[in-house]
Amino acid sequence: SKKTERDCRQRMYVRRFMQPSSVMPPSCSEPIEQVLRTLVVLASDEKIPLVAHMGVTGIGKAVVRVMRKNQREPTVCKLGCQLIVRLAADESNLPLLQTAKASEEIATVIMTHASNDALVTEWGCRGLLALCADDDQANNAKARTGGEIEAVVWAIQRQGTFLEVAEWSTKVFVALACIPANAMKFGGSGGCEAIISLVKAHSREASVCETACKVIKYLAMNENNRAWLGASGGCDVVGTVQR
Repeated sequence: SKKTERDCRQRMYVRRFMQPSSVMPPSCSEPIEQVLRTLVVLASDEKIPLVAHMGVTGIGKAVVRVMRKNQREPTVCKLGCQLIVRLAADESNLPLLQTAKASEEIATVIMTHASNDALVTEWGCRGLLALCADDDQANNAKARTGGEIEAVVWAIQRQGTFLEVAEWSTKVFVALACIPANAMKFGGSGGCEAIISLVKAHSREASVCETACKVIKYLAMNENNRAWLGASGGCDVVGTVQR
């Protein structure tokens, strides 16, 4: 039957996806994209308790590998980020995704696509947030050294005029800046200027401004960052938002 044939084809794609050689040449892009779309749908269905099992079965590690081998394919990268967001919703998957260096790979995706693809950039930021949102918990506090801060700065510089990118990038910055070891890196990475530029560009968007002010609060706890914020017009910007 057609259903049986479709199921067999899907299982074949999943096995291919899980193999270390899951490279996606342009002529063979559809199978990888198709299985990614299927996994995103399955991981999004609350009626199907598969998310926790996906990490254990190696899907998290596999999706990072596929993204790494197909970094210049925007659809693969977007779907990969979407799947990571779904997987990260289950806490049991976070250590597996961290071991697979998922946040580092998403940072690379943002650096690769932020110049010309706002949607990939948005999902990259959403992926980073899903992986970094609990960093302020005592048992998970860690300094981010995989280029995450630089990637979000790049996202803001290239796509910060898009509201969705602005909203998600500021949320990532909050998750990163609340860790002192991360906050101290913002000045030298252009993070202070980036967050101020977002407030200026979206001064009428309450959600962006509110989140950005939280970022500024965390950054201002560091002396060097205070100098960067002041030089970027931070005091004037915050005063304008408060009015």
